[in-house]
Amino acid sequence: MRIKSPEFIKYYGLGLRYVKFVDAVSSLEEDAIRGQISTLFAEKISKVENGNELLSTAYPSQEALLRQLMGAKESFGKWKLREKSFRFAPSPETRMTVVYFIGDSETGHSFNTSAFLTFDIEDKITKISEAFAPLSGPSEVFCELCQFF
Repeated sequence: MRIKSPEFIKYYGLGLRYVKFVDAVSSLEEDAIRGQISTLFAEKISKVENGNELLSTAYPSQEALLRQLMGAKESFGKWKLREKSFRFAPSPETRMTVVYFIGDSETGHSFNTSAFLTFDIEDKITKISEAFAPLSGPSEVFCELCQFF
């Protein structure tokens, strides 16, 4: 078994922190989400989802992220992530972590998401590059690349 460096473990934890935030968003009130955003994200955030720029670092965007998340709640209703689906690929050298998860919404839709998270020197997220799609196929997903823990 390979011993993981403290930096590797740190970026694994940062990825887990993001996934837990995404999991909690659908059951939180707007003020609670706003508070978590200020803790987890830099003032300027860029977000790309399926190739479309949703947020740009050209302006302060924590409020824009809040609006985007509130829109997701309106569209999907409550959701719950499948904890056994979580996968992480930390990269301390590039200050990034790749996360993968599957979720189910109260509207009956399941989805899978892969996100590349980039962090600043204060360990706040500055960039999210996300691929989001409806889940089709087997529900048990195995990501060989992401099997670090």
